[in-house]
Amino acid sequence: ESPCYDVEDTATGGTMRKMLTIFMLLLCASAGIAEAEPRGKYPDPTLTPGAILPLDEKTVCVEGYAIKERKKNGPSAKDKCAVMKSYGIDCKKDKPGEWQVDHLYPIKLAGDAGAYENLWPQAWPFWKFKDSVEFELIDRICRDKTMTLKEAQEVIRTDWYKFYLSMPEKEKKRHYDNKPK
Repeated sequence: ESPCYDVEDTATGGTMRKMLTIFMLLLCASAGIAEAEPRGKYPDPTLTPGAILPLDEKTVCVEGYAIKERKKNGPSAKDKCAVMKSYGIDCKKDKPGEWQVDHLYPIKLAGDAGAYENLWPQAWPFWKFKDSVEFELIDRICRDKTMTLKEAQEVIRTDWYKFYLSMPEKEKKRHYDNKPK
């Protein structure tokens, strides 16, 4: 838990406690301390910097491209387990459906399907949220022609979750209706 929120409730305390609370909040704000992101929302950039293939829109917009690429070059179960282990997750003991080894740069956005440095364990429900982002981005590239492949990759690189939060509700819900058992 963040030290920024480890101060007693000021509603029941005196002036000194209120002053200490204000001081701690200012100190934390000036130091840039924030609550930690939930585990599995974003990859560790030292373990998963990402890997992109030198492709263009024409290639990634071919129907079935990502499925074919995943079958041909995607990681094996052993590779996925090794990725999880590098993040401190026991792939044999954790509940199925809590984690999914995901590509930081999605295959459909020219992410390298088999590159270890493009893989990371993503927690439920974030992997479903990211799937919605991926489908929205590929639609904007291929169907709507309102975004380039490079722009979509930049969304993934900078903050895919922020993009997710900005999406219309109907698009968010498109791919995460069913939680795994």
